[in-house]
Amino acid sequence: MLWARAVVLSDNFNAELSDALKQAPHDWDVILVGALGAVHPRYYWINLFHSILAGGMRWPRNHSAAILTPLRPFGTHAYALSVRGARKLLAAAPRASYHVDVIAWGTRGVKLYAVHPLLAKQTHGDTTIGGMADRSWLPSLTVDEYTGTDFAWAWNAPLLQIGGASGLLVTSGRALSTGLLGLFFYAWLRIPALLYATLGYASAFTLLLRLLTWPQRRVAMMPESETGAATV
Repeated sequence: MLWARAVVLSDNFNAELSDALKQAPHDWDVILVGALGAVHPRYYWINLFHSILAGGMRWPRNHSAAILTPLRPFGTHAYALSVRGARKLLAAAPRASYHVDVIAWGTRGVKLYAVHPLLAKQTHGDTTIGGMADRSWLPSLTVDEYTGTDFAWAWNAPLLQIGGASGLLVTSGRALSTGLLGLFFYAWLRIPALLYATLGYASAFTLLLRLLTWPQRRVAMMPESETGAATV
């Protein structure tokens, strides 16, 4: 299967990135130039839901006009690494039990920042990643202008696969639809068991994802001397 996705850079990419790097803390490990998820300084909306599911959130903070600590980022389409950051991620990546971007950007001990505003955005119409090859029936609209997230892509994004390569692929849309249907039928039929089952499903699914995305521990405990000094 071909996995493809294009990235669009800002018009003044080189100058803006150079300026942002000058404003970054000297000990940075990762600087996200483009990202998905809850990376806006204040606006999270639906991205907060994904942040809670994934865990590994950071306390948001503005470090300068062009550098911030994001709440919970995803995506690996545009980022910068220091030597120290590369070593930390190499230590954590072989132990990734879930999507590597979810694990990497949620790893404790990695000093991660993001450029504000983002300088690179994904184009979601050219990807083959997801649960459905044909997404033409889904609305074509941007749900997050800041990151450029498209509704059809977000709805179709794979979360996990049950039963091996030929098993059921659970996407964001399918997982959310199941919960919403449970609440709908409870509101319609007023059967308490439906509410309990829906709440149990939501709790179990959230717990499963949190276990899969549990932040890596070795990196957090690694002495600073083992990771090397940060350089560009």
